[in-house]
Amino acid sequence: MGIEAELITAADLPRLEQFDGLLIRDHTRIDNYTFAFAQRAAELGIALVDDPVSMQGCSSKLRQAKLFEAHGVPTPKTLVLTRETLPIVPALLGLPCVIKEPESSFSRGVHCVASEAELVELVTALLAHTPALIAQEFLPTGFDWRIGLVDRQAIFACRYHMVPGHWQVVRDAGTPEYCEGRTEAVALGDVPAAVLASARLAGDAIGDGFYGVDVKDLDERCVVIEVNDNPNVDAGHEDGVAGPELYEAVIGTIARRAFGAGR
Repeated sequence: MGIEAELITAADLPRLEQFDGLLIRDHTRIDNYTFAFAQRAAELGIALVDDPVSMQGCSSKLRQAKLFEAHGVPTPKTLVLTRETLPIVPALLGLPCVIKEPESSFSRGVHCVASEAELVELVTALLAHTPALIAQEFLPTGFDWRIGLVDRQAIFACRYHMVPGHWQVVRDAGTPEYCEGRTEAVALGDVPAAVLASARLAGDAIGDGFYGVDVKDLDERCVVIEVNDNPNVDAGHEDGVAGPELYEAVIGTIARRAFGAGR
């Protein structure tokens, strides 16, 4: 595509101004070096995927919940969980329910509790380290839709199947017993219209970066679980249908932002 690419590392921040564009493909957290790179690229006016605002919107479940509410994004029943709101969880969300730590990712920090005693024990322990959590109704499905967006356009779709016998796509994240469900690429034309519409609405609430939006299709409604910046793209999985066009869409976005619409 006429782009001269160079792989850089955390040590290369001082020479970032030498580049026309920056595509970040490492873990994006506010406390990670990638956020410093995104901030510096934004200051320099470098073409950037993803930007600091996207990282902030995706790194905190609390911030994302507020953005979804403000933009009318359909979600599971959701409650900002504090010591004060803990007593109303069973009546509002039912049991079992899902408890999410604010910076949870890759299924880590996401818990399912089945009883009031388990709820109180878990939440009391977690609130010792953070002022608030997210609680959501439990909506078990055989898979979640993952819709890939860049610059507000859908570029790939997958079904992320749950680990057999488990309620998540990943089981025992960060442990030797790690297990991941099957990824099934799907043509965008075969994705239900309501799923695509929900994903686009959620992506728009965050910005115009490169996102992976997780959506549950419940037949009678679609709900967005979360938007992830810097989403997985593994050869033979997410690109299983889109192929090279997926990569061309991402690099094309960088090129347009760096060199203009005529690129």
